[in-house]
Amino acid sequence: MGYYGVVFSGYAAYQVKELSDRYFARTRFPQIKRNLEDITKQMANSGDKTASQLRRERFIASIPVTLGEVKRVPGHNLNVLIKRAKIEHQTLITWINTDDKKEIYAKAESSYWNLYRTLEEVSQEIAAHIKDQVAK
Repeated sequence: MGYYGVVFSGYAAYQVKELSDRYFARTRFPQIKRNLEDITKQMANSGDKTASQLRRERFIASIPVTLGEVKRVPGHNLNVLIKRAKIEHQTLITWINTDDKKEIYAKAESSYWNLYRTLEEVSQEIAAHIKDQVAK
């Protein structure tokens, strides 16, 4: 009987962890999705700014923070997108900090729009994850 008790207790602990992870994702993902939507709206509206003007924008600094929030939420399969977004963000930072490109507009820079598309994709994947969890 002792063996069966240990097995059932282990299984119960596993199920509690799964429920806890789902609840955490259910409470965090909507706010993270709103943050990503705010960032992408600001990016869409900042396409007519130059690289030197983008240095002052707050959304540039909030991108890695928001991606880190997504990464810390358990139970998703977004690690590949997060990694791609971080690489694209670093490419954008490099472009912004290049002195000979400081007067080039963001709307002409492909790394800017690559990051924008990736952040939109992360946001859409989060929306799909939320719908999947509600359906379960």
